[in-house]
Amino acid sequence: MSLVILRTFCRLKACKQTSVTCYTRRFASRKNDSTALDERRTSSPSDVAQQPPYQFMTEFYNNPEKFSYEKTFPDPQADSWKFEKPICLTCITVLFVYFGFIREENNLDKILKRPLYDTFPYLEQQNLEDIISTLQGEGKDTTEYEEELLKVQKKAAAMKK
Repeated sequence: MSLVILRTFCRLKACKQTSVTCYTRRFASRKNDSTALDERRTSSPSDVAQQPPYQFMTEFYNNPEKFSYEKTFPDPQADSWKFEKPICLTCITVLFVYFGFIREENNLDKILKRPLYDTFPYLEQQNLEDIISTLQGEGKDTTEYEEELLKVQKKAAAMKK
């Protein structure tokens, strides 16, 4: 914000006029744009079709190869390294071979293989209570789940002692 104010102040100081007068003079000095626009208004439609639309477009019409698609938007594949794909595939293959076949089982693997209800004993009880309340709301039979809940509660009571 301060940079914009500083630029405006420098322009006003160099121009030594108010901002409206300064900008009016600057835009009026661009006679190419204003005369080109006036000429387009007074000429016939066939003449307008043969002329470039505005003064700044003449370079585009005169040098089409300068503004070609290939130069403005490079191909992303051209920037890639030629060994990038084989190296990535090799790294992924080595990773799968190591974790799938070579790596030995350790303590963390044994912990992760245990059933979830052995790790968190109250989780099974809470899960069964939720299932029973849902089935009772639907009016279905819950005797199997209630028997399982009693077993889990006995198991939890035995673990507390």
